[in-house]
Amino acid sequence: FITGAFGGAFYTLAVPMADVFRKTLGIEIDVEPGPGAIACPLYISKRRGDISFTYDWLAAPARANDVTVFREPIDFKKIKVIAGGIYKTYYYFAARADFPANDFDDIAKMIKEGKPVRFGGDAVGSSEEYMLRMILKYYNITYDDVRKAGGTVYAAGDRQAVEAMREGRIDIIYQAGGVPLKTMVELDTTMDLKPIALPEHVRDWFVKNYGVVKAVIPAGSYKYVKSDVPTIGGTTVFIVRSDLPDDLVYY
Repeated sequence: FITGAFGGAFYTLAVPMADVFRKTLGIEIDVEPGPGAIACPLYISKRRGDISFTYDWLAAPARANDVTVFREPIDFKKIKVIAGGIYKTYYYFAARADFPANDFDDIAKMIKEGKPVRFGGDAVGSSEEYMLRMILKYYNITYDDVRKAGGTVYAAGDRQAVEAMREGRIDIIYQAGGVPLKTMVELDTTMDLKPIALPEHVRDWFVKNYGVVKAVIPAGSYKYVKSDVPTIGGTTVFIVRSDLPDDLVYY
């Protein structure tokens, strides 16, 4: 069972699911922290895993075999999507409460003015790291631009990003998952945060070009969320190797 980083949404969901599979099907199944939603379909197509999760909005770049997303073409004859709507995924961006920006328009302006912004979150191969890159791309900003302005992108994993946020080594954490999300609850109860919103023009661009949907993180879902926070989202789907026996897959 290939998932995302240890402690992330995919991994956290896969652990109890694997336990149900063991008890119900009588099979041995290992949950392995893995590359995240972007790379999981590639892993399954290469038989580096048997089952996994990914996101519905990745279907469009996947069918187009967009190597800018997946790094290399994917053989779709080797993958099946067997369930959708597992849970709705929200893309989170949150900063320290004293950070001098409220949305990505502010952040883009800071970087272009040569002011440091330090991002942290899941590793390359995760959908949230990809989303961060695409948001910056919208503003014609690259990771190199972030670094030239004195900032950083600490794409090390969810747990590492939480620790870095607490220790003051990053300014903004990026995450993806449901509401509530374990990492965000943990941060929300141990430090003062503020939401970083996605402006409407950015959300419109993502809906048009990437097939995501507009979403909001509801007011009151965390202590730091005083009003609805505009963002984007998608739905988690369950994928398997296409050569797994039907009597196992459709038990």
